[in-house]
Amino acid sequence: MPRRRLRRIYLAGPITGCNEAQQKVWRDRIRRSWSSEFEFYCPVQRLQEVSEKGARITPYQVVNLDMKAIRESDAVIANMWKESIGTAIGVALAAFNGKPVIVIDKNMLNSSTLNFYAYAVVRNEDEAIQRLQEYFRTVGKIETVQKSRGRPDDPFRIDKLVVSIRNACYVAEQNDLLATAEIVPAVLRQLATLQTIEEGIVKSSVIKSTVFNVLAQLENDEEKGQSIQRIRQAWDQFDKKEPLTEFAPPVPVAIRIFPDPQMVSFPLAGKAHKLLWGKLGIRRIDDIPSSARELFKEICRVDGINEIRFGEIDGPSYHGPCRVDISAHKNPMQIKGICFDEGKYGGRQAFYISVRDRSLRDAVLNALREHLRSLNLLSH
Repeated sequence: MPRRRLRRIYLAGPITGCNEAQQKVWRDRIRRSWSSEFEFYCPVQRLQEVSEKGARITPYQVVNLDMKAIRESDAVIANMWKESIGTAIGVALAAFNGKPVIVIDKNMLNSSTLNFYAYAVVRNEDEAIQRLQEYFRTVGKIETVQKSRGRPDDPFRIDKLVVSIRNACYVAEQNDLLATAEIVPAVLRQLATLQTIEEGIVKSSVIKSTVFNVLAQLENDEEKGQSIQRIRQAWDQFDKKEPLTEFAPPVPVAIRIFPDPQMVSFPLAGKAHKLLWGKLGIRRIDDIPSSARELFKEICRVDGINEIRFGEIDGPSYHGPCRVDISAHKNPMQIKGICFDEGKYGGRQAFYISVRDRSLRDAVLNALREHLRSLNLLSH
């Protein structure tokens, strides 16, 4: 069995305006301590090698070499012990290409921009290496992508995932730099926890649906949810083999909120379905336990809902007022939800909302979010 190659880490940090010790001491310490586990790219060493040859390196060559080195690396450690324009650009470029960035902020600069792009912010070199070890243990579980229809399998490549997500951002006319920096790490974390991965193999269909699920979850963010929703709609179209270049988001539609709950069906899963509140047979809204009943009445005030079906129980106990998370389901006729409440069997109850018109599913979803958010009934 061939030996797995060492992961390559780019060592970013201030160079211009720094003395030799400031440039080299921390980089040399990392390389000396961890060279058996990682391969390191040191831009200072590259500049020194060019200087020893008597050659002059232009700003264009510096930038071009740095960009190439970051793209070819597996991760970046950015030691931001002082502000550095070049390092900040390198961090953004790495995040744009789906590379995890560990920012060392020992002097507590607390840059909100760097913190956004960072996979983690730490205080020293040892913590940076520890977080990278954790990251590679996670993504290292996925080695091969199993294709459908008998096509040959491919090695799992993060850059291909990045390009696919960026394409969805592009056709949805959304910021692919900001979105990719947030979406890719979340997808990798979720993939690594899947029970369906066996011997490092993951199906391509599983990767696509995981991206969809991550996007659907990120839509719940009040600030950037609308942007993420457009990316999710574009990704869903791509998943259905429709041309991304012809993507057009659904036309916004106003959904009515009724003064009172409307008639909604509650299909039974057997005579008595085990829910987090107990073994219950819920046939109508008044059968829902009192702690969650008012919340579901608010859901039923939103037009376009056909039925609500309770699903599996998940998660530890929950203490606090009843709240929900809702997101798009891969089934275009459904919205999936998690109800958080105090119960006999746990604290998280899955439920599924079916809509009457698939073309209005996202409009109903948006109306639900806005209505529940206005009543402080969303979990975040």
